[in-house]
This record gives sequence, C-alpha cells and structure tokens, in this order.
Amino acid sequence: MKHKDNRDYSSGGKHTVDHLSWKWNNFTIGFTAAGRGPAVVLIHAIYPGASSAQWKLNSALLARRFRVYVPDLIGFGRSSRPKRDYDPNIYTEMIAAFLRDVVGGPAIVVVSGQSAPFAISVAATNPELITHLVLDTPTGLSRFSFAPPLSQKLFYRFLKLPILGDLAYSLIVSKRAIRVEIANEVLARPDKEMAGLVEEIYRETHQPGAKWAPMAMLGGRLNVDIRQDFSGLKKPILLVWGESSSRIPLDDAEYFLESNKGAVLRTLPRCRLMPEYEHAKEFNSVVEQWLQSLRMAA
Repeated sequence: MKHKDNRDYSSGGKHTVDHLSWKWNNFTIGFTAAGRGPAVVLIHAIYPGASSAQWKLNSALLARRFRVYVPDLIGFGRSSRPKRDYDPNIYTEMIAAFLRDVVGGPAIVVVSGQSAPFAISVAATNPELITHLVLDTPTGLSRFSFAPPLSQKLFYRFLKLPILGDLAYSLIVSKRAIRVEIANEVLARPDKEMAGLVEEIYRETHQPGAKWAPMAMLGGRLNVDIRQDFSGLKKPILLVWGESSSRIPLDDAEYFLESNKGAVLRTLPRCRLMPEYEHAKEFNSVVEQWLQSLRMAA
C-alpha cells in the first residue's frame, strides 16, 4: 500500500526522513515520515502552490520527540493532481484514510488554514483517529464557511475555461502576484523569507495539474460550515494565531473559543498568516508546552 522512495538527513543527521507514497483510491499520495514516539500529523493549508513544504521548518524539530507524518493533500505537492471538481469530501475522506491506513492509529493532528475544517470533520465523525487537535489560523466558523456567492461561482466556471481560464490562473500565480501576496498577507517580515518562499510556491503552481485543487478553493467550492462538528468535539483543542494576521484575523479566534469551551488560544507576535513558518521554533514550543501541560494535568 505504500513504498519508500528515498531517504535524506535534512533533520540534521539525528533523524532519517523517509520519503514515501501511499495508494489511495487509485491516486498517489506523497508524504514524509521521521522520528519516533507518539504520532503527529502535519496537514498543510490549501492555497495556490501549497504543499507539505509548509512544515519543513517544524517537522525536523518535532521529530526529536514524535513520529511525524507530513502528507501532501491530493491536488498538491508530490501527490496526484487529477483534473476534477474538488470538494470538501475528498479531503475529509483522504485525511481519515491516511490516519487509519498509514499512521495506523490515533494521532495528534496539526492542521493549517482552510484545511482545518476537514480535520475537524474527521475528529467529529472518527473521534478514535485524533487524540489532540491543533488548529493553525483555522477557518470554518465565520470565514469560508458559507456557500459562495454567484460571482465566485462564475469565477470558478471562468477558471475552468481551457484558454482564458489558464491565462487568468497564470496571472494569479505569477512571481509578481505571489510576491505581493506574501508581502501583504502572509509574512509580517517578508524580507526575511520572501525569496525562498516565492520560488517554492511558484515552482509548485507550475506543475502539471497544479491549478485544479486551488481553483476549487478560489471558486468557493471548498467552503464548509463546521460549527456543529466543532462545538461537539470533546478532545483537547489548541488554537494558534499570528497576532498580525489580516486574511484570517485574530478576531476570528473568538468564534472558536465561544463555540467550544474546551479550546484554548495561544498567539505569536510578529506573525501573519503562517506563524508555523515565520516562527517555527516558537510555534513548536507552544504546541509541545500545551501537550506537556495536558500530560501533567492528567
């Protein structure tokens, strides 16, 4: 069901990183695995150019204490990128199957952005698969939770057009557009990480089939309302937010805290949309300290 592609020592020689793949519903899902200990699964956000590389600064550090799995969601990275109409179900089904078939048991799930509602749905419907849930700047309650307006639906249809749609997508993922997006929305200090992140996202957005999954996000087809699922969760939940985030502002955290009284919030200063990337050590420390506090309280 899975095979080993190759190995590297990007975690500083302390932990071998296995580059693996897994066959799911006739698709290939790429992922990495490293370390020993309780299972942690890191799930990247959904946006043009997204991939498991979002967690490259976190996984090696976490692998010192955990068995860390980092998959590329279908439509991204090293996973299959089929031409199809993507919807929330394909991601909830994939995440549940990955936890069940690859991880082989319950795991701590750390999930970012617009992928958070999919993991929340899995935690609600398959509570045995997730022990703890860390939501990194999540959506699904007040933002990207409702059916898209007609204008967004029409935009999705436009993006599907073979020539004009391809041209529109190419403008969205030009280096200039990516650079502006990162500077205005993603990083609080863009000069520090700008060049590498621009190249990384640009490379991912120009792979064969790379437009189909992000196109669904841009067209509002991945919006999902998880208010009921989230309010009913009985497991430990940590919210992590960059204090300077504007695309998904810190104010949104209040909806999550009000919806589930068991959730706790930690914020990181000088961060926008990707606190796990801008301040990886601090992000990891927040997660590990939270887990340790739960163990001590048990």
